[in-house]
Amino acid sequence: MTKKTFLLSIIFSVLFLTGCTHKIPLSQLNKEKMHELSIVNTRKGEIVSSQETKAIIVATYLNPINVDFINNKEDVFLVGVYISNDTGAKIKSSADPFYKFSLNGDTDITDIQKLNLHSKYLKLVPLINKWAEYYLVKFPAKKSRILTLTFENKDYGKAVLTFEKAI
Repeated sequence: MTKKTFLLSIIFSVLFLTGCTHKIPLSQLNKEKMHELSIVNTRKGEIVSSQETKAIIVATYLNPINVDFINNKEDVFLVGVYISNDTGAKIKSSADPFYKFSLNGDTDITDIQKLNLHSKYLKLVPLINKWAEYYLVKFPAKKSRILTLTFENKDYGKAVLTFEKAI
């Protein structure tokens, strides 16, 4: 085998192997990275009373995920809440007497918005429960590295979710 033949066979081999690879589009890489970040920043909790689940809460800390919330003014959570039918209550506002949110023990909420299932924020989370109600809950920013989000029912107890904040 001559040098020229050997060199041509290597070139064709390299072209053949690289021509068959599947390239992932940049937009897909960004979507996968965002999906990974949302999983890392999502926690689940339950309120259980008398061995019955009264409420399920799934919260995603949005500040590290979405550029809309990368700021030091607010800590923002996307919260999915499923409340069993026998409790007979739904969250109406931040001043709801039956259920309340707190962050690091502080019940001061900047804003709470109920989201519909077509909200752009729901695209940030990996799994949507169609029976849950979703809220965008904003608190004044905490200086603490550990964020403890509590969802509490005055009759049944509370679910406590802990997040780590990059400072």
